[in-house]
Amino acid sequence: MESAETLGERVAEELARPAPAAAQLLSDAILQRHGEAVAAGMCMAAEFSAALGRATRQDVERTRALLQRMNLPVAPPAIAVDAFMAAMAIDKKVVAGEIRLVLLQGIGAADVTADYPLDEMVALLGRQLGH
Repeated sequence: MESAETLGERVAEELARPAPAAAQLLSDAILQRHGEAVAAGMCMAAEFSAALGRATRQDVERTRALLQRMNLPVAPPAIAVDAFMAAMAIDKKVVAGEIRLVLLQGIGAADVTADYPLDEMVALLGRQLGH
């Protein structure tokens, strides 16, 4: 695991990167800019983190409110879950075939991990992606 200082320096850039990479790859004009994909992915990661008990609903709402104040999208485009998962599988944080996610431990604290229930992630993606 990375030190808190090292992780803190890059968490803003890396937060939920597999999700925004997938959104960018699959969405054409819907989320064309990388920053928009990152914003939607940050909200997805915050939601999943809260669902796992790693973050609070307040953390999710603070993340969403901040991004909304910057006029950034807080939800991904409607994309088929299997296509989204396939796109996530080619992210640079995939190790030995495992999709690693950046999950919140609260505002300002996160870690990169493959230790999460895949079935819960797929179920949440189904709800978030509109399927």
